Amino acid sequence: MDTKNTISTKSTTIRISQKTKERLSELAFVRKHTYDDILTTLIEFYEARSDSEG
Repeated sequence: MDTKNTISTKSTTIRISQKTKERLSELAFVRKHTYDDILTTLIEFYEARSDSEG
C-alpha cells in the first residue's frame, strides 16, 4: 500500500519538535505505548482534572 498518497479521514498529523520527540522517546512508558495511547491518556488525565476542579 502506498501510504504517501493515501489520505486518511480517521487520523491526522501532529507536528512536534525533534527535541520534544527525543524527550518523549526517553520516557519508559512511551516505549510501551503508541503516541495515540499517550495522547489519549494525557487528554483523559486533564479532563478528569478539570472535572474535579469544576
